[in-house]
Amino acid sequence: MLTATYDLRLVLLSIAIATIASYTALDLAGRVTAAIGKGRLLWLIGGAIAMGLGIWSMHFIGMLAYNLPIQMAYDPPIVIASMLVAIIASGAALFVASRKTMGCLPLFLGGTFMGLGIAAMHYTGMVAMQIDAVVHYNLQLVALSILIAIAASVTALWLSHRMRSETPGHSILPKIGAAVIMGSAIAGMHYTGMTAASFQLIPQAITPSFPVMNYSLLAVGIAIATMIILTLALIAALLEQYVRVQLSSAEVLRHSEQRFRSLAQNTSDIITILTANGIVTYISLSITSILGYESQDWLGKKAFDFVHPDELAKADRLLADTLADPAANIRAIMRFKHADGEWQDFEVIFNNLLDDPSVAGIVTTYRNVTERKQAALALENRIRQQANVAQLGQVALANTDLDSLIDRAVDVIVQTLAIEFSAVLELQPDNLELRLRAGVGWLPGLVGNITLKADSSSQAGYTLLAKKPVIIEDLRTEFRFSEATLLHNHRVVSGMSVIIPGSENPYGVLTAHTTQRRIFHPDDVYFLESVANVLSTAIERKQTETLLAMYKLLSEHTQDIMLFTRMNGEIIEANDAALKAYGYKEKEMRSLTLIDLKATPKQCIIPSQTEQADSIGLVYETLHRRADGSTFPVEISSRSTLLGDERVTLSIIRDVTERRRFEQALFREKELAQVTLQSIKDAVITADTFGRIKSLNPIAEKLTGWSGTEAENVALKDVFRIINESTNEPIESSVAKLLRGKQDDAFASTTLLIARNEQQYAIDYSAAPIRSREGEIMGVVLVFRDVTLSRQMARQLSWQASHDPLTKLVNRREFENRLQQAVDTAKYENQQHALCYLDLDKFKIVNDTAGHAAGDELLRQVTKLLKSHGRKSDVVARLGGDEFAILLYQCAIEQARPLAETILKQVQEFIFEYDNQMFTIGVSIGLVIINSETHSRDTALSLADAACYAAKSQGRNRICINTENSLQSIN
Repeated sequence: MLTATYDLRLVLLSIAIATIASYTALDLAGRVTAAIGKGRLLWLIGGAIAMGLGIWSMHFIGMLAYNLPIQMAYDPPIVIASMLVAIIASGAALFVASRKTMGCLPLFLGGTFMGLGIAAMHYTGMVAMQIDAVVHYNLQLVALSILIAIAASVTALWLSHRMRSETPGHSILPKIGAAVIMGSAIAGMHYTGMTAASFQLIPQAITPSFPVMNYSLLAVGIAIATMIILTLALIAALLEQYVRVQLSSAEVLRHSEQRFRSLAQNTSDIITILTANGIVTYISLSITSILGYESQDWLGKKAFDFVHPDELAKADRLLADTLADPAANIRAIMRFKHADGEWQDFEVIFNNLLDDPSVAGIVTTYRNVTERKQAALALENRIRQQANVAQLGQVALANTDLDSLIDRAVDVIVQTLAIEFSAVLELQPDNLELRLRAGVGWLPGLVGNITLKADSSSQAGYTLLAKKPVIIEDLRTEFRFSEATLLHNHRVVSGMSVIIPGSENPYGVLTAHTTQRRIFHPDDVYFLESVANVLSTAIERKQTETLLAMYKLLSEHTQDIMLFTRMNGEIIEANDAALKAYGYKEKEMRSLTLIDLKATPKQCIIPSQTEQADSIGLVYETLHRRADGSTFPVEISSRSTLLGDERVTLSIIRDVTERRRFEQALFREKELAQVTLQSIKDAVITADTFGRIKSLNPIAEKLTGWSGTEAENVALKDVFRIINESTNEPIESSVAKLLRGKQDDAFASTTLLIARNEQQYAIDYSAAPIRSREGEIMGVVLVFRDVTLSRQMARQLSWQASHDPLTKLVNRREFENRLQQAVDTAKYENQQHALCYLDLDKFKIVNDTAGHAAGDELLRQVTKLLKSHGRKSDVVARLGGDEFAILLYQCAIEQARPLAETILKQVQEFIFEYDNQMFTIGVSIGLVIINSETHSRDTALSLADAACYAAKSQGRNRICINTENSLQSIN
């Protein structure tokens, strides 16, 4: 066995190289992490080479520090292989350490791979040793060396990952300490591995079989080369870090400048730089969004050119103060002109930076305070409005006359809102009109006299319908209400209106208007509503006072008894009528209760009248006793209400002795009337003023199909259903007209009654109102009778008088009536009709040959032929014998001629068969036009007859047209 020794100098050199290589590795890990793209790959390759060479150099110098008492040499290819192993292991370690995140598993796997690589590098280097001896290894120490390599690698990865995010100026000392720990651990692994090896000399070896060289010089050379490589790597890392820091600083500066520019251009303020004489040399782009100008509109000009003329002296003074005191920060409020011509308020801040070379000017900041100033004015206006409302309320509380208060209110509105017009429009009792009760600014003579419709045609009426305030920004473009004559006549442009509320219905509308275009603020609307509420309260108070005065007057002069009682029935107040009726003195009356007044107190008709006399009211009858013991019947109407904090009951008590006497007499009269109604032969229905049925007599029950019990309180129109016999359209009964206050004595003679079972009766009916002694309508009585049979007979007689019994066509008399109507419409309404006069040819042959029965049948068939080819509006008539006439309404000669030709052709082609005999006939037609020049029906008939005679004279079976005294024949 051979005993080895170490060259202490080389051992220390190896540890130093290990420490430097560890520092380089820690620094390179940060560079690789910071790099991106191709730069990251280059840093990874270069770092792997530098770190691998450093670790390998430490290992090889440590090998060279190992001395045996025999000659030693190293195989170059194996040495190079060990170097490559170190580089690969270092590259893997740098890749793992440069990851963005590192968990426990990647840290352990990366450290294990690197540790095994270092161990492989070490034992590969051991294999490169060329000596005449056999190497033996202590496996426990080998395993320990590998564990040391893995632990050192894990520690190195963890430290490099921790330190890559350290600030460059603060990471040097921790990095040096970490490098010393890592270097010592790597050296410890190496020398532990060397301790694990032992060498046994080969006895046959006499001379070495390999070249021998000076290893001390080799170690120094390797150390120098390694130091140079590591130094270059560190220098490169430092240069890259410096460049990155500089670039980062430049980027920060660029971003800072961009942020400043963005802040200056997008701020809600305007920033300018002025020369000492006020010329604008710089202006932020915010000038466009704030004042509507482009930058070039201000550049090169005096900023004060845009100041309100009234404030130019103020601006010059502020500029002078700024120049006089560079340290001062001067502020002022000034008005600047917007691009659209409007003046806006700005707070201007002056800062003198003329001596600052980076600025060399006066920096001015313009902040728009228009809204803030408007808000201050609005607050001041709101306070003034509230004060005026409070003052108006005090006037109302001072019991001021209502008319004076209303006049005062419209004056306050005009003064407070700085407008020209204000008005109080009072809603009239019919709720259909508004009267101009009070106002300011309106033309003389309108106040108190003019009225407006309470509908959507006016602003005031629209306000009532909308039930909310209405604001007009520009009356010229208003579309919500169709008319605003009063406002247009006064050239009103803007305005607002609110409702003056009332307990049940609104009292009216309060308005405010101006001839200037104005957008009213919500505070203005609230002010107007507050004034309306003050007026509403004052009006209701006046109304209450009036009602109290009326109650006092009523209670003193009414003949009815009035009692105020508590809920337990105790009497609080009684009027003079009560004292007189019961015979008590006032003090005695107040010591009683309602129960004491009853003639039978133990027998209470209604258990607790006072409890039931709620807001709906309670009406009942009972018997009361006077102070002298006599009794009398009374009707009591009670209603409870709150009087202050106490609920009380007002009872109106009426002596109904006389009424009961009248009721008994009335009952007897009613019985007599009922017997009479049951006995008469006409149908009778009575109804109340609401059109509800009260009674039907037996005849009415039979005709309508309703019994009296079923029909009671049913609407009259549902029982007495009548229609027009000719049109089948429903008819409004005369009862309905009477109930609406109209008189209708003309009843239709074509009325049909529809019974409950849908059976129809022709009736004649009449209706009359039932009136009280005062003439008031209390109901209606309807009397009708069945005239179905008589109407059928009359209709039959009427038809027979106007129609031909054989052909069922209208006869000559009826035709002449209709012809007269056509002549009248032609003359007075400029209409045109046509008249055809027809005479059958060969009719006498049929009559003489086949008999009169055949002639009659021929006339009936010819009638069907004529009606089938005429229009529905035309009138076909038999004038007598074999003569017919056709009246064509609204028909010019151009239309009448084809119709006549068609009839002529159809009659020619017609074959009449009778009793196995066949006959052909013809027809001669005379055609005339009825127009405004036609004198009379006789003239028309005469002309048509003449034309027909001419047709027969010219050979029969043809048409002859008589126009303008000339005859035209058509075959």
